[in-house]
Amino acid sequence: MDKKNILPVALFSLGAAYLLLNSPVKAATDNQGKKFTPPFSSPTDFIKLYWPFAKQYSAGGSIPALVTIAQAGIESGWGTSHKFMYYNNVFGIKAGGNWAGETDGKGFRAYDSIEDSFKDHANLLSHDTRYSKAFDPLNVPDAFTFAQIIAPIYTPDAGYFDLIKATMQKIQPFVS
Repeated sequence: MDKKNILPVALFSLGAAYLLLNSPVKAATDNQGKKFTPPFSSPTDFIKLYWPFAKQYSAGGSIPALVTIAQAGIESGWGTSHKFMYYNNVFGIKAGGNWAGETDGKGFRAYDSIEDSFKDHANLLSHDTRYSKAFDPLNVPDAFTFAQIIAPIYTPDAGYFDLIKATMQKIQPFVS
């Protein structure tokens, strides 16, 4: 990323994180008109509800739970995305050629439960060799460094790390 573009991206990311955490969660309607209301009313409720999964599926502490819950919120739109509500896909993980499970019909994985999605996310990060650098304890001193390493692998979006970082900074008081 061009250095002169870093500040606008960072400011946008901080603003996006603020809006995400301070906006109410609304019911959604699928393309058949079926309404789904998430079991929480705010991103803070989302964090409280799913923080135990983020901690439980941290691959023995190798995956920072703070990164996991930040990604869960971002990728699921704090529980409002279609993939989250109808297919339990919290992290927007694509099916790919090795996926033997169900899909949403659009190339994304479908899960039996939210917990299965957290398990699969941990499995993806801890077993896909593309992420192996993030598991080097000598070079990864904290959750922010872990996020910085995995972000460009997880998505080609150049601003993704800035969004994860801003989200982590905003939610850290709720989980510490």
